Amino acid sequence: MKRDYFTKSDASQTYLLVLIVQILAIVLLALVPSSLFTSNEALYFCYSMLFQSLFVECAIFIAVLILNNKKKIDTFSAIEFKTKTDIVNILICTVISVAVLFLTYHFFNFIDDAFVSLGLHESIVEEPFKTWRAINTWPKFISAAIMLSFVPAFVEEVVFRGSVLHGLKQYTMVGAVLISSVCFALFHTSVFQLFYQLYLAIIFAFVVCFTQDIKLSMIMHFLNNFLVVLFEFLNQRYGFRWFFFQYIPLWATILMFVLCSALIGVLVYIIKRRNKSKIKKHVANLMLYGTMFVYFVVGITNGLV
Repeated sequence: MKRDYFTKSDASQTYLLVLIVQILAIVLLALVPSSLFTSNEALYFCYSMLFQSLFVECAIFIAVLILNNKKKIDTFSAIEFKTKTDIVNILICTVISVAVLFLTYHFFNFIDDAFVSLGLHESIVEEPFKTWRAINTWPKFISAAIMLSFVPAFVEEVVFRGSVLHGLKQYTMVGAVLISSVCFALFHTSVFQLFYQLYLAIIFAFVVCFTQDIKLSMIMHFLNNFLVVLFEFLNQRYGFRWFFFQYIPLWATILMFVLCSALIGVLVYIIKRRNKSKIKKHVANLMLYGTMFVYFVVGITNGLV
């Protein structure tokens, strides 16, 4: 009979397996001469999409499923993949995702710039942008939306907010949140936006802990990646330069980050209270507060730029 929970051993073995698969993928990619693709934008895009994203993510997912099957674990029961999800929780998580992306982007971008100023070679920071900047046609946008948004949101949540987080909760919830989040950030093997990924992972982990519904972190993960893909496509294709490309003073950047963190703290607390007491909130109230917040952010933005 299969079990519907993870242990500390399961968490450590899962992460070790992910590292092994990731290293093997890096070695495999190193055997392929990059010069075959860098001279052709379309080939480079396919190479980075198929091998560096889809191939690695699928390999990890299959390996984790095999490990869980060997250990007689019912994967989707153990990661708490609920068939039904509260619509209000989805709306709250959507507001969180949008707020994080819009209100913390410049703050974490400032941190990336600080790394460059400290002597980090700029190409290391620019490397992740090569694939994003190639998203300039509709077929590329659709494929990127699938391979850079949907696939990572599903696979990485199963691994980090599923096996790793739930297994580590045998220690403490806070410890499990922090350790699984660090593992998630390091998994991306990039200095670029390391702290942003850690920030996101902590939010995702707390939401999963309070709701016991991993689909919510999948939705948040997908929205974050998809919005970045969408805005980059609109910029490359139509020259539509959104909020990300505007100059924001440092003091305003820090202020927005603090306000965003406070807002997220309140929203996560609401999620915790809702799912603890099972008290249903009216969607109309959430929409009202969400609309007021959006107007507030727009007002600040227009006053600063």
